[in-house]
Amino acid sequence: METCASLWNPNPEQLQIVILLPVYYCFLVAMSPGKLI
Repeated sequence: METCASLWNPNPEQLQIVILLPVYYCFLVAMSPGKLI
């Protein structure tokens, strides 16, 4: 699978996505409390 290979040999773009997704999610939770919690 591509996903398994990318986990062992991640690309810079994929690392950015992995890092930005949780940050973006936390930002949404902070901006709209009570909706996503």
